Amino acid sequence: MRWPTRGRLARERTVARSIVVGVSDVPADLSTAADTESSTDAGPSDGHPADARPPELDLDRVAADLDGVEAALRRLDDGTYWSDEVTGAPIPDVVLAADPVARRAEAG
Repeated sequence: MRWPTRGRLARERTVARSIVVGVSDVPADLSTAADTESSTDAGPSDGHPADARPPELDLDRVAADLDGVEAALRRLDDGTYWSDEVTGAPIPDVVLAADPVARRAEAG
């Protein structure tokens, strides 16, 4: 089974780029569950968006995630996305479903 990889990676790239360049109005359908969870920890609020404390961002981590997504899209274009970049062995679909930027068939 092949997952809807290109669309998922493209959405992740859009979100990461938006964060890196400081765009605050990422479309709601691109938000992740983690974004929703972190916003519930924002503290007391009357529900107004301005009352919510923004989550702490690690821009270095976001940039690294963006690099991983860009590399995965290049591997997809090259036809090597489903192959371990060291051994050439197939990367199981379950691994790519859990981590669409995975480069190895096994962790380690």
